[in-house]
Amino acid sequence: MIVPTLYHGTDAKIVRMSSNERRNYLALCNLVIDYLWQFYEPLLEHEMVDAVINGVAAKVLKTKFDILYKKKIEDCGVKNLYYNLCEKMIIVSARNNGSGRYQYGSFYLSKDKQTAKRYAYGSFAGGETGLIAYRFIEGAEIIKFQDFNPHENIIEAINRIKEFAKEGTEEPVIFELNNLDPELLLYEDGREIDWNNFLPSHYRYIGNLVLDIDKAIFL
Repeated sequence: MIVPTLYHGTDAKIVRMSSNERRNYLALCNLVIDYLWQFYEPLLEHEMVDAVINGVAAKVLKTKFDILYKKKIEDCGVKNLYYNLCEKMIIVSARNNGSGRYQYGSFYLSKDKQTAKRYAYGSFAGGETGLIAYRFIEGAEIIKFQDFNPHENIIEAINRIKEFAKEGTEEPVIFELNNLDPELLLYEDGREIDWNNFLPSHYRYIGNLVLDIDKAIFL
């Protein structure tokens, strides 16, 4: 079985890092995510609240995040941060509950070059894990959670992530990948490939990919 050309979107800053540097940086990101999750997780709890829809009294399902912080975040003018945070909270919740789709550590690939480009533009903070940590930090700085009193190691990790993701340092790139080992390619959620029905566009490669910066396509 010959795997067709697939694409991987990332940031050149990540590619230039050694494997140890990447591993250490992702460890910092996960440290921050785990610390901040104690503040974000309770905001996923749902409740019914009174609302008026087209002039008619009704009850709608809201989250504590909606009720407490939506307007505060939007008023700070950080474009789309509220919606980005909602997405990242859902991802972390799914990952913590064992969802196969959100177990990071593999290379995520796409048959679609445009999808890879979107991933590349979202990799400025260090891939998906870095972006979750960065969005959590942004939200925490606006929300100012009660009892938010991180230890020095958390503060150092936060500062490292903010420095890595600093505006103006982005270098989005994509890679065209050929001759991949079909036995090491899975669907994005971790299921084995059905080669008779190779339809989904997102995949996970569990082999070791060495990305050559000289072969990167800069965007």
